[in-house]
Amino acid sequence: MVAVGVVAGVFGSVAAAAVIGPTPQAAALADTKKFAEHEVHAWNRPSVTYTVGSCRLLHRRPWLAYSCDWKLHGIQGQCLTRITVAVKRLADGSYSAAEVDTKIITNSKC
Repeated sequence: MVAVGVVAGVFGSVAAAAVIGPTPQAAALADTKKFAEHEVHAWNRPSVTYTVGSCRLLHRRPWLAYSCDWKLHGIQGQCLTRITVAVKRLADGSYSAAEVDTKIITNSKC
C-alpha cells in the first residue's frame, strides 16, 4: 500500500503531469493511457503498441485509488502491467489522476 504522504506529494509536486477527467474512473483510465504511451515511446520501435484494460476501485480511504491494467504488444513474450492511480476531486468538479505505483504482472522482457 502507498502511504498517504506519498500521494499528497504526488499531487503537490507533479500537478502539471496529472491527468484530468470528468469522473474518477475516466481520470484513472486517461492516466493509464498516458503512462502506456510513454512506455511504448521508450521502446522506440514502430511495432510496439499497447492496450488498456479496465480500472477497478481499490479503495476510497485514506485516498481514492484505482488499479488499472495495460499490456504491451509487439515485443517478445507477455508484458502485462498494473498501475495504481491516485485520484483527487478538483474544485471545478473534475478529477485529477496520477500514477503512484507500478507492478509488472508478467515479467517476460518488459
